[in-house]
This record gives sequence, structure tokens and C-alpha cells, in this order.
Amino acid sequence: MDIKTYSTGEVCKLCNMSRKKLRYLEERGLLKEVLRGDENNYRYYTEGHINELLLVKELQNIGFSLNEIKAMSLDSSLNGIHESVKKRMMNAKEDLKQSIMRYEQSSEKYVQLLEAVSFLKMKLADTDIEYEEEKYKIIEYPSQYMVVLSYEGTFLDTERSFFIGLAKLYNIIEEYGITTLGSLISIYHNHYDSEQCSFNGMINKVEMCMPVVNMNKPCPYYKKVEGFKGVTTKHIGSYDKDLDKTYMGLLKWAKQNGYKLANISLEESLISPLLTQNNKYWVTNIMIPFKD
Repeated sequence: MDIKTYSTGEVCKLCNMSRKKLRYLEERGLLKEVLRGDENNYRYYTEGHINELLLVKELQNIGFSLNEIKAMSLDSSLNGIHESVKKRMMNAKEDLKQSIMRYEQSSEKYVQLLEAVSFLKMKLADTDIEYEEEKYKIIEYPSQYMVVLSYEGTFLDTERSFFIGLAKLYNIIEEYGITTLGSLISIYHNHYDSEQCSFNGMINKVEMCMPVVNMNKPCPYYKKVEGFKGVTTKHIGSYDKDLDKTYMGLLKWAKQNGYKLANISLEESLISPLLTQNNKYWVTNIMIPFKD
């Protein structure tokens, strides 16, 4: 009995697949040897090839990679197929876990961002919210693990080198395959004197950080940033415009209210240059811990 064959165009139409993908699957060894015409060297496919293509599509739809599909097709044992499916199921479970984690953390970030936008809109509308209890607040900052890049500079120099530091941090994140979520945080060590309410202009340590979702892979840049209780305020605008005045206002308010502060601060970029290039819309949350 003659074997019924199908042209490339017919197979692509039947399987709803492009010629490029069909050829790619054939080159990857996911199809048994394809017949060639004696006279024209055209490819001709059988119903067996169509079955293989539909199987590839079905397995891809439920999360199998092409490498996994090929390994299953080469393994004729039932145990081998069983182990492949079991492994894929465990991977799918882990993927779901990570997706849920990303959703939860993303939702938290979206809420934070919406609050920052609402705050910014009120300030730009020049509504009367300049009350002390609105401008300065007491906070409790939670402990969390972060990927951290450390460098040194003066306070103003480090603010101006924001993009250089951020580019280096992103290179680290990509190199180690780190999943991060949340706002960028910069930690400044000993750049000011909280008692004197003044900057010292000295070169000191700076840490640029991003919260991490998990730490499945070893990385020398991981660090646990301890939680603290302290004071906070928001700075609106570019980093080199009146940022020192925003700090001084917070330091003086804390001193007037009898709060003793550490000589360390955290800047959380709520609305940053990564969201808009218009620096008048940048919102930075400044946080300073209480002294132990």
C-alpha cells in the first residue's frame, strides 16, 4: 500500500505552523527522516510526521522544552517517560510558586507606586498638606535580603553617579540570574552628622541595593539588610536639587522631637529615572534609623 504524503505547505496548514518552525524542528531531530522527491528534492511528510508535530505542540503547551521532548522521544522505556513527566511536573510546581511570589511582591510594589503618584499629584496641585505630621513620620522598616553593590564617594558625587552604579548593579543581577522585585534602595554610611544636622563632605561607603525574590544560587553580592525603626520623609525632584535641604529638614525635626538618629540613611526610589525622565516627578523616600 502506498504511503500518503503531504507537502511542506500542507503540513504547515494542518499543524498551524510556519515553514521556519517546521524546518527548525526537523533540524533539531524531532522528526524522523523526511522523504525527498527523486526529481525535485522537495520534502514530503507522512501522517507519522504530522503525529510527531502535534505531539511536540502538545508537550510544549504544557511546559516541556524542545530538549526535554527530544529526550523523551529517544527514550523508549516507560520508566524514562515517567521520570521526564515527573521532573516536568516538579518544575511546573516550582514555576507556579515563583509566579505567586512575583505576583505578591509586584502587587505590593504597585500599591507603593500608586501611593507615590497620589502623593506627587497632591504636591504638584499645591494642596495644603504641609503639616509636620504629614511631612515627617515614624516608620518600621522590615528586614530583607538584597543584592548589594558597594562603592565609595561623597554624598553629592554618589547622587550624580546614580546611573553608573545602577548599570553595574544590573550587570551583577544578569550575571548571576537573580530575580529582583521592589524599588531600588541606596544606603549611605556616615555622610552626615545627625547631631549637628550637617553633611561632612567626606568620602564614605554607599550601597546600591535591590530586594531579591529568592537566593537559590550562590552569589557574593547577597546581604541581609536588617529591619529598623526610624523617621522618614519624601523628596520630590532630582537628586542634585535641594536633596540636602530635605535631609536637613528631617534631621532637625527629629532633633526637635527628641529622636536620636544613626548616621546612616536609606533612599528608596519610588518614582525614579527608570519610570520617567522628567526629574520633577521623581519621588524618593528618605529613611533614617533611630540610634541603637
